[in-house]
Amino acid sequence: MQGIYTYIPETNYVPREYSVAAILLLLFMVLISLVSVLNLLYFIIIIIIYVIGCQAGYSVYSSIKI
Repeated sequence: MQGIYTYIPETNYVPREYSVAAILLLLFMVLISLVSVLNLLYFIIIIIIYVIGCQAGYSVYSSIKI
C-alpha cells in the first residue's frame, strides 16, 4: 500500500523563450485592450459633454462672429 501513490507522470518541458514570449504577448494584448477602452470612454465623454452643452443653449458655432 505504500508504493501506490509514488508515480510521478512525465511532463513536457517548455523552453524559457516560449514562456517569455507568451507573457509578452499577453501584456501586449492587455495594453491594446486598455487603449481601445480608454479611447471609447474618451469619445463617450466628449459626446455627453456636447449633448449637455447643446441642451444648455451653447453651440459649437456660438463664438464665430460673422
